[in-house]
Amino acid sequence: MLCLNFIEIVDLLNYRKSFVQVRKIYNNSGMTKLIAGLCLFIAAGLILFMSPPVQFYKQTPSQRLGSLWSNDIARLKQQDDFNKMLVNVGEVELSFTDPQVEDELSDLKSAIKVTKGASLKIRVDVIRWISGNRYGYVLQHDVFDSTDDKVFEFGRTYKVGFIW
Repeated sequence: MLCLNFIEIVDLLNYRKSFVQVRKIYNNSGMTKLIAGLCLFIAAGLILFMSPPVQFYKQTPSQRLGSLWSNDIARLKQQDDFNKMLVNVGEVELSFTDPQVEDELSDLKSAIKVTKGASLKIRVDVIRWISGNRYGYVLQHDVFDSTDDKVFEFGRTYKVGFIW
């Protein structure tokens, strides 16, 4: 026969009440929706933070411009006219119109590969570009032959960031 004193019975009832209260909190659909929504919000934030555009904007402007320029030159090389010209480049000269731009892009490497003994020279003028809240750089490519006559030119605009 089970024999409990009064204090043990009260403790048992309080334990049962607290267990029921905890169960009610977790069974409450509002609390469940809140926890599920919070988990989804955190997961979405992590996915967005790890996405390629976010990783792109975490780089320096020089790195961003370099990757955009390299990808663009690779696409241009797929066209026959550009490919014939770009494989015949013996020298690439970067020219900055603004000293501040030169400081920002001091570690910029040319996306155009140089071939020894090739006859063409490309001078690339790097110009800052700002439109609304976007900024970037215009790269004006001037192609010269061995007698310093300009044979071709093309310009490209690369958007590398936002102004806040």
